Amino acid sequence: MTQSDIAKGLITNPVLLKHRFARDEFLKFIRALVIRRMKKSRGDLYDTAFSPLITHIENTEGLSKAIELMKDAYNSLGKDGFVAQQLARLLYTNKRFDEALEWAEKAKSRLPFNTFILDTVGQVYKQQFFYLFDNLKEEPTPEEGVQIISIALQAISAFQDSENTPNMEAGSLSVSYFGEVDVACSLLSFLSKVDVFASEGGKLQLIKYLLTDYIPETVKKPWQTFHAQLKGLQKSLENALELISEDLCYFQTENTEEDDELDARDPDQIYNPGEWLTEKQRVYDDFFIHKLDVSSAMAAASLSQRPDMGSDRIPIAPKS
Repeated sequence: MTQSDIAKGLITNPVLLKHRFARDEFLKFIRALVIRRMKKSRGDLYDTAFSPLITHIENTEGLSKAIELMKDAYNSLGKDGFVAQQLARLLYTNKRFDEALEWAEKAKSRLPFNTFILDTVGQVYKQQFFYLFDNLKEEPTPEEGVQIISIALQAISAFQDSENTPNMEAGSLSVSYFGEVDVACSLLSFLSKVDVFASEGGKLQLIKYLLTDYIPETVKKPWQTFHAQLKGLQKSLENALELISEDLCYFQTENTEEDDELDARDPDQIYNPGEWLTEKQRVYDDFFIHKLDVSSAMAAASLSQRPDMGSDRIPIAPKS
């Protein structure tokens, strides 16, 4: 008999699930069995992405057995939203994005105002975006970029839903801002690789597209549903970076033990947030440090086209 068989027999045992006196304690035990991760911060020998039981079963018996056991736990615990969230994490970690999104949405339906649950929806899209980005052909066309841009923007929207949840607790203040910044910075990198922006002078054209009303003809139709969100990318990224910086400077709130199990951030965001933030700030600066120059250039170009200005050009003031 395998370990998953033994665990399944325990988790689905009807006598224990309906026991008059010990039921509550038994359900807590099941929940910890499939959710509680090992954490060095709690005195464990090492950190794990999932509970030791789920990790062991995945490694020794395969992913399908680990998924099956988590589904059993989900049902035995009365469709527990936190178990659904962990199952979504397990699935997207293994590149099964459609199933992961299904389980993240189930978790959201059970706990619609939990910031970590809402963050997980964003994490599904984020991981799918990164997967597509990592397997990208060189200089895709605007048409070839439609799917990846759509997924990235859905990730950002999901993270913003988490940020705006009405009962966000102080300890989870910046969790989804990390995800939003991660995706936004990578999306900027992707956009710079699209053929229309990858040629000489293409980066300036991309910055003009992102910061002004200008839309290159080649992206006008294929990206017609994205223009507003892409043009709002600079402001939302700036806001997220500022909030993370403030949170790191002034709050430094520790997660509760339950939050530790639910936090889906990457390790460098948790253990080296200052270094991570510096790296992302560099990406932001690389694209938007010339924001004032671009705006001034566009204003000058607009003025030069006025009939009363003739062919005279307005000098562009250097950026202070």
